[in-house]
Amino acid sequence: MSIQNPYLINSFNYTAFFVLVLDLIYCFIAGGVHRRHKQLFIALIVCVMITTLTAVASWDLQNRVLVEHGKDFLYGLREAVDTIYYIAHSISAFLFAFYILEYTSLLTWRKWYSYAILSAPAVIVSILMLLNPAFHLFWGYEALDGVYVYSRGDHIWVLYALTLVYSIAGVVLFCFSTRPLRVQPRIAVMVLFLITFVGIAVQFLFPSFQIEMITEALTITGILAILEDHAKYIDPITRLSNYGTLEIDIKKLLQTRHHFQLVIIHVDNFSHYARVLKKALSSQLLIYIAENLCKLPYVYDCYKASSSCYALILDHIDEEKTKVFKQSLKTFFKKPYDLNGLSLKFFINATFLKVPDEFPDSDYLPYLVEVPENPNNKEIIFHGADYFAAIQRRDEVEKAIRDGIHQKNFVLYYQPIYSAKTNSIIACEGLARLLDPTLGLISPGEFIPIAEKAGLMNEIGDLIYDMACRFIASGVMKEHHLSYLEVNLSVFQLYNQNLASEILETMKKYDVSPEYINLEITESAAVDSALASAKNLKTLAEAGLTFSLDDFGVGYSNYSILDKMTFKNVKLDISLLSNAKLSEKASALHKGLISSLSSIGQALIQEGVETKEDLLSLKKTNPDIMIQGYYFSRPLPEKDFVEYLEKFQGVEF
Repeated sequence: MSIQNPYLINSFNYTAFFVLVLDLIYCFIAGGVHRRHKQLFIALIVCVMITTLTAVASWDLQNRVLVEHGKDFLYGLREAVDTIYYIAHSISAFLFAFYILEYTSLLTWRKWYSYAILSAPAVIVSILMLLNPAFHLFWGYEALDGVYVYSRGDHIWVLYALTLVYSIAGVVLFCFSTRPLRVQPRIAVMVLFLITFVGIAVQFLFPSFQIEMITEALTITGILAILEDHAKYIDPITRLSNYGTLEIDIKKLLQTRHHFQLVIIHVDNFSHYARVLKKALSSQLLIYIAENLCKLPYVYDCYKASSSCYALILDHIDEEKTKVFKQSLKTFFKKPYDLNGLSLKFFINATFLKVPDEFPDSDYLPYLVEVPENPNNKEIIFHGADYFAAIQRRDEVEKAIRDGIHQKNFVLYYQPIYSAKTNSIIACEGLARLLDPTLGLISPGEFIPIAEKAGLMNEIGDLIYDMACRFIASGVMKEHHLSYLEVNLSVFQLYNQNLASEILETMKKYDVSPEYINLEITESAAVDSALASAKNLKTLAEAGLTFSLDDFGVGYSNYSILDKMTFKNVKLDISLLSNAKLSEKASALHKGLISSLSSIGQALIQEGVETKEDLLSLKKTNPDIMIQGYYFSRPLPEKDFVEYLEKFQGVEF
């Protein structure tokens, strides 16, 4: 064996070290260092860097350890360098396997003995390598041409076998992992692994051909680009993982059947702070929250899920630990944050879900990230599985709405409107119901807010107007002397520029006269319509349709609306009648409202009348008032409503 030029041999190792330094710098710049598999990846890079440096040093020392000097300092230094090289080399393979296990979540939250078993071979071999200077089990040094030259021992195969076992285990786990990853990146990573194996094999067969480190460095760079490229998975302000990462992680953890807790935290008043603070200060606030959430006990991972929403994964489902975590969460958010002299308080909603028992499907994740309601402005609100059940119900109802539009599962129920003046039923209101084959009858109080949020009110409105016109055209109203049918008009429908033409087209289809239709709009709809779709209301009014102002008495009760717009009826909200029974003051206000509206000639309908006492009291207050409520009838299906009209035809109430 001839002594070779170490600088020529080390050229690949120098290149490898330079590449690894760049990889390490990029890891810290890209972010995501708080994540456990990223920490393992950084440890892997550092370990391979140590292996590369010791390989360089070993070849550099080879020509300097002279036989004539005996086993002097340089001999001991060479032996120490080689020992570090092999230990770092073995640990690199071990860290690679651990990284794959963590990346695929196959190792997540295992017991301590799982880590001990997996690391035992690497620890045992490392101890034996430390003893190598005494026993020369793995390598030694032979005198050749006046220098001590490295030579392999009889048991060197153990080191390569250990590396091979850990590496193959990592590759196999990666191949069969359920972590969401497209086919092309998966194939690319496999090619990189193959390149590394070729490099190890070549160097094993030809020790002087030092290409192992450069192939490992290139593989690490490839993994960094394909698996650890966090640019699109990192929130640019807090440097936490973003919603995309949360979605991927929840899916993979559900697939691997891990048990943990998902905590979704909404900072309800952040939007207010974002409006009043400068961008730099609001960003500082977000970073402050992020840093402190990561420090809470039992937090395995932390995410920035939306502008004001954070998500945490807790590595347990234990009730006692959850209590400790909740208390820590309360302590943090109850403490005002001093930002440039401003004392900022927090209002939060936190939802706790045990996965997979209470959260079995990641498809519901977007609903959890949506901003929940905090109507009471409480500082801290905790939700549990009941909140998620409500989310599931909302999703089911939305699906039922979409199916109902296509399958025409919507029906109109009819409720009579009584006139105190004529002591008879003079009109009715058509109230939409959703009759789903699976969920059964769904009330408008439940499906309308969901439909409004999903942008489905126009489609539902088309079905309702079609049913209403068909009912009028059937002749039932004319036969039973009903003057008009009231149909609700959502504020969201008013934004539809084609609303008026669509309603008029449906009326034309059934040859319905406009005096038979009275459209109900809420006070908020009437206010919004001044800007949004006054043209629709003007067109409908010019066509002969009339309007009722619904739910008057709640909200702002803006009397100016009555001056700007003509209403056939003003419908007094049920809450006015309910409150009137509770105190004399509320009763006086109720009567005063009826009196003031009547004095300007405004026709009134009181909603929610349920007892004869209510009826008599209202008649006494205003003999001309109209009344709607359960005292006369609940909303009824068309067939039952017709039977009701026939039964009470000419009957005095």
